[in-house]
Amino acid sequence: MAKRLLYILYTTCLVLVSSCKFYTFSGIDINPKIKTFSVAQFDNMATLVNPDLAINLKQNLIGKLNRKTQLLEQEEEGDLHFHGSIERYDIIPIGITSEAQANQSRFTIQIKVSFFNKVEPINNFNTSFPAFKDFDNNIPFESVEEELTNLLIEEISENIFNKALVNW
Repeated sequence: MAKRLLYILYTTCLVLVSSCKFYTFSGIDINPKIKTFSVAQFDNMATLVNPDLAINLKQNLIGKLNRKTQLLEQEEEGDLHFHGSIERYDIIPIGITSEAQANQSRFTIQIKVSFFNKVEPINNFNTSFPAFKDFDNNIPFESVEEELTNLLIEEISENIFNKALVNW
């Protein structure tokens, strides 16, 4: 009786595990036929240009793909390919005081990404990924720009990665 119960439990587990297509506990869903990725340089189309933004964004996304997957990086035309442009890099006043002056500003970065999956083209997308952080106007933007930019790059890279590879 115990052997039969163990056999049923084993068979049930085997069926459940094999029925999950390409599931991992992190939620990353990569077809085993996919072996490589590539990330092209992002074109800077924003009105205000940060000369380091495109390379930092690319390196952050590559780092995330290297850390979270076992895919191999290629210079061009990987099984998964990311390219796009920086659409926004700007600061707008928010939080107007009674004296009609802004006491806060909003720093926004928006990246438009085209993602191509050669193995599963149904997963291709062309999407904009915005992110913003508010900061106090009493602080000069130049003194917080690097920190805020790094935070937004990390958020945007995570969102791009999740849209491309995480299927919850």
